Amino acid sequence: MKVKTGKFCKAMSKKLFVLAGAVLALYSVSCTKQEMIPVDETPAHAAEAAVMLSATAAVPESSRVALAEEATGLKSSWEVGDRIFGFKSDGTPFDFEVQSVDPSSGAATLAQIGSTTFTPGETIFAIYATGKTSADLAGTKCSFDLSLQDQDTPPVVMSCSASVAAGPSVCFTFQNELSIVGVKDPMFSGALSEGKLVRKLVLSGQKIVSSFSLSLSGGELVAEYDAPKNFILRDVRITPVESGGNLTFAEPVYIAVVPSGTIAKFTLQDNKGNFYEYALNKAPEKGKYYRLKDKTLNTVTLPEVSGIEAGSVAWSKSNLGTDKPANMGYVFRWSDCKHLYDYASDPKWAEGYESTGFLPEAGQCYCTDPLGNSEKGTYSKYLEPGLVLDPVDDIVQLTYPCSGWRMPTVEEFKALYALKDDSGFTYTYGDALSPNIGIKFKNNSTNAEVYLRANQTLFSSGTTSAINIGRYWTSSSTTANDKSYAAQYARIVVSSKKTTGEMRFDIAVRHSGYSVRPVKPVS
Repeated sequence: MKVKTGKFCKAMSKKLFVLAGAVLALYSVSCTKQEMIPVDETPAHAAEAAVMLSATAAVPESSRVALAEEATGLKSSWEVGDRIFGFKSDGTPFDFEVQSVDPSSGAATLAQIGSTTFTPGETIFAIYATGKTSADLAGTKCSFDLSLQDQDTPPVVMSCSASVAAGPSVCFTFQNELSIVGVKDPMFSGALSEGKLVRKLVLSGQKIVSSFSLSLSGGELVAEYDAPKNFILRDVRITPVESGGNLTFAEPVYIAVVPSGTIAKFTLQDNKGNFYEYALNKAPEKGKYYRLKDKTLNTVTLPEVSGIEAGSVAWSKSNLGTDKPANMGYVFRWSDCKHLYDYASDPKWAEGYESTGFLPEAGQCYCTDPLGNSEKGTYSKYLEPGLVLDPVDDIVQLTYPCSGWRMPTVEEFKALYALKDDSGFTYTYGDALSPNIGIKFKNNSTNAEVYLRANQTLFSSGTTSAINIGRYWTSSSTTANDKSYAAQYARIVVSSKKTTGEMRFDIAVRHSGYSVRPVKPVS
């Protein structure tokens, strides 16, 4: 990193020199003759004072962006009193305070707090975080709780490394560590009727966190994040105002996004169990602040309960991506967060996948090597049998965050299939369902039904399967033949003569395209 010097560094050096001289003069006057120290026998503490660091801080890197969401810089100017702290490569802490800010350039002149000494040529590591000082360091590590809210400003964490120049002097150039999404004053356009209350707010997506830390590793500052969560939940209590008006949270809701993370949308739930959502049109970028203000939320249609319970869960009437029981809906790769094919009405590829189809993608949790995706060790998660998809990888939970709906396990599919032998149910398949081929479970006393379609499913190659076979992903992992496919599915098979119909279970490479049927725990 190039070190910038200028009038701020020189001015600071001059001030420190004059101050050191004045202190020495006062010291001499206050001593008796016997206590006077010869000029060539300067004490150690005086030598330290003479080499204290002259420091400045450049204007923070701009983080203003132009998107549909209102966005402003996380930290774009210094203020007198701002604290900058950090540590040397040997772990010695230091603190500075902004003493003055140049009105034309915006650069800050810093005053050192304490007596830490610095040597020209050494690398030091600086941090700015609202309200923190070196007292918050644990050795060379500083932790940040991003769930703490502030009424007016989002949480800010900036860092940099810098090389000490002759003088000694240094200039810090900070960059924001995270992107922040702040939510305030959403619009409902009359969606919330009289008697309703906003109960909770959820931001959902990939790799959104509530805490992280900065520490020294390998000669540089390294960020470590808490386990990524698929959604961050905040409890709020808001009585709706007049129809079409704004709602104001008691305090803003801020969510931190790691550099490789995304936020898909935010969702509100009222006290009647209704959900409303607003989808972001672009993934947040590192170091940006997205303020979602006055955004209109749309009503969310949750899956319809079929009335059939099996495996301690209630089964939905239809597949994810459709509200029609006989429709295939959306087709997904296992553990993926977006559909690649749509059977809902006019069958077609999702935008961007017309040519690539269901090929594996590096960087996803199910594949690290697209050229060898079936070999053990090329996946980054779920390499053991008996695991269940984390919420962050469950497409149903990402679609309906905090609603209770999720993907079913393989055991829950087996419990559903066991209803065929229950005297209280009628099990139907084949010709009885013509022209829609599949299997159906009907409760004889309530007439509630669950129908699983058996035709039109996509293989990993993107080709359509035989007309009498349908596949549904489970959330369960497995291993077989010393290869970690780690994806189990339920296979609906109807004989070519349509005289038999059954559910079987198998494994597949994770980038195969299968349907998803939502379930929710029985409350």
